[in-house]
Amino acid sequence: LKSEDGKASSVKVSLKYIPIKMVLDPSESINNMGNLRVEILDGTDLPSADRNGKSDPYCRFEFNGQDIFKTKVIKKTLNPTWNEDFEIPVPSRTAAKFKCTVWDYDFADKPDLLGDTDISLTELEPFKAYERQYPLNGKSGSVRIRMLFRPDYVTRQRHGTSTFAGTFGA
Repeated sequence: LKSEDGKASSVKVSLKYIPIKMVLDPSESINNMGNLRVEILDGTDLPSADRNGKSDPYCRFEFNGQDIFKTKVIKKTLNPTWNEDFEIPVPSRTAAKFKCTVWDYDFADKPDLLGDTDISLTELEPFKAYERQYPLNGKSGSVRIRMLFRPDYVTRQRHGTSTFAGTFGA
């Protein structure tokens, strides 16, 4: 290091590595937060809600109590194919409350609940597509969903000229 007047200076750093066996709780893992891509593929054997023996099903997704996505309505079927997708940021995979609810659309009346399912995100491995058939809590039926979780690694921005400025700087 050189000062403005040309005098040489130095910094001596001493480091010591002490190995310890440590297991992090999944909520503290670097893979706990990121982005989740969800594909709602189809439904199978949904209950009928209309007089014609069919339903007009659509799905609503809830994340931590908030509505985040709604599929299109597929008319007159008990085995709909949606093939729709969306992506959401996930602040904590282990604490997430993720739910899919299937409804029957009615033009003049309130929609009828066909069933719902809670989806656990803790079983997802980062960068690996996970497809599963989720049975609905209700009379019958299931939905097939594919998910892909991509962790968001936190990077610290540099302030000034030192990489330690963000950590130790004032």
